[in-house]
Amino acid sequence: MQAASDAESAQGCLKEARDQVLNATNPGIGIIALDLSLLIRPPNSVLEKASLLEASECAGHLLQRHLTDLSSEMITGVEDRRIVGVLGRARIPLMLRRQSLILTTQGEPYTFFTPFAVGEISAVVNRASPHGMVLESIGRLIYSSLEREMKVCRP
Repeated sequence: MQAASDAESAQGCLKEARDQVLNATNPGIGIIALDLSLLIRPPNSVLEKASLLEASECAGHLLQRHLTDLSSEMITGVEDRRIVGVLGRARIPLMLRRQSLILTTQGEPYTFFTPFAVGEISAVVNRASPHGMVLESIGRLIYSSLEREMKVCRP
C-alpha cells in the first residue's frame, strides 16, 4: 500500500514540475529532477547483496524502470518539447553480505553483514526536445563526479 502511495506522490510531483515548466515564459525550457529513493527501496526491508557492484546494478535497474514508467506518459506530446527530460536519483540503504575466512565448528564460513548505502542516477531524455543533449551532458558530469567521490571514499 505504501509503495502505491509513494508512486502516486512521485507522479504528482512530476505533473506539478511539468506544469511549472510548461507555464513558464522566456523560454520555458526545463529539466525535471526527482529523488525516487523511497519509491525504489524494498518495502519493509533492506536490500541485501553480496557486493557493491551487485547492489549498484540492482539499484540502477530499479531506478531506470521506475523513472521510465513515471516519465514516459509525461513527455510524449508535441507540447512537451520544452521539457528536456527527467533526471532521477536514488540512495538506498543496504546490507553487504560477506563470508568470513573463519569457519564454524561445522566447517562453514561465518556470514556477516556490513551496513552501506548505494546511490544511483538515471535520466530519461525527451527525444522530441531539441535540447536533449543537454541532459545527457549533465548526466555524464554527475556520473563522473560520483565516480571521483567513490574513489576518494573507498578504503
